[in-house]
Amino acid sequence: MRFFQWEVFGFFFVFFLGALLHTVYEWSDGNPIVGALTPVNESIWEHLKMVFLSGVVLLVLEVIFCKEIRIPALILGKTLGKYIMCSTILGGLYLYTLFIHHVMIVDILLMAIAVAFGQLVSCFVSSRLEVGRTVAILY
Repeated sequence: MRFFQWEVFGFFFVFFLGALLHTVYEWSDGNPIVGALTPVNESIWEHLKMVFLSGVVLLVLEVIFCKEIRIPALILGKTLGKYIMCSTILGGLYLYTLFIHHVMIVDILLMAIAVAFGQLVSCFVSSRLEVGRTVAILY
């Protein structure tokens, strides 16, 4: 697959794996190690773990299988994408709860928007970043 296709796949991967992670703690019968990595309740911190962990898994897959983008550029793009996802979820949640109480469909839409925005930033940065000589030597 080409890099852009990986990023489109990544949207669905992060969104659906993140949603699946929401139930893994219950499936593990309250395992504390699983709880450190996956959501254990409905707090905002737990929702950030959903996009962060699934995004890290996507990064590992792209490093292994996507040879089109140099690894330093990919890591920087993915890191910025994760920051964007988490910031969008935090900002969006606190903004909309100023006006209305938590609504599950709005939370789901917010996560989809955050993942889409983060993947766009990741794709843009990773594909356009020129790896400098210092980084290229280390690579």
